[in-house]
Amino acid sequence: MAYKDEYEVARLYSAPAFRRSLRETFRREDKLTVHLAPPLLSATDPRTGHLQKREFGPWIFPAFRILA
Repeated sequence: MAYKDEYEVARLYSAPAFRRSLRETFRREDKLTVHLAPPLLSATDPRTGHLQKREFGPWIFPAFRILA
């Protein structure tokens, strides 16, 4: 999983074409999750020094629209 700026992820995931493709690809959109490492909410991995990714459920998609 690549590290990408959360604002860029929000912009991409909020795009109408992407949302439409999700609905066409998955039967249960309410089961989708994304893995993010928001700086204020993520711990740092002591071995690598990178932020540790956390799993966020489908409630994050409306938040992406606000963040975008």
